[in-house]
Amino acid sequence: MEQIGDLPDEQDTAFFLQELAGAFLEIKDDKRDDAAALDATFSDPSIASDRVIDFGDFTGRRSPNPSWNTAETFQRYAPKGVTLNRAEKLAMYVRLLKRKANG
Repeated sequence: MEQIGDLPDEQDTAFFLQELAGAFLEIKDDKRDDAAALDATFSDPSIASDRVIDFGDFTGRRSPNPSWNTAETFQRYAPKGVTLNRAEKLAMYVRLLKRKANG
């Protein structure tokens, strides 16, 4: 992570990865597999089981990726004038998985 922060084009990626790790750590150790299984992409039988969940491209358009679409939906609930960045959307999405997994 230290090296990625030294690369100007990757500073956003470093922040994104830190947000992802921080949100994921909020899920209890013994519930992390459950949370992953509850993911919108992995739990959708119409999606191939080897499909990668890609949160790296938040562009504001609909995607064939159910996980991405779920995370994108959080923008509709943000206060007027607030634009959530991709790290915030991802953190909210992982917290949703946490709530589902932890019961």
